[in-house]
Amino acid sequence: MAILASHHEGRIAISQADPIPILVEVIRTGSPRNRENAAAVLWSVCTGDFLQLKLAKEHGAVEALQGLSENGTDRAKRKAGS
Repeated sequence: MAILASHHEGRIAISQADPIPILVEVIRTGSPRNRENAAAVLWSVCTGDFLQLKLAKEHGAVEALQGLSENGTDRAKRKAGS
């Protein structure tokens, strides 16, 4: 998903699937690698899309990313900080 989310068409397709609740949950509870990838996808989906950003905030993405930035891998911490 991270590769798909890095391209415009992929972001559109992912956004249509209502991914925000799932991505936030994976950031909270997934394996270290999955948490890192979910943060990257969340960032890609929300960049430039106010509606997705609003949904992410409503689903607790800020808190989930804050936790990841404190307890994730080094790469996950960087991605969460983005």
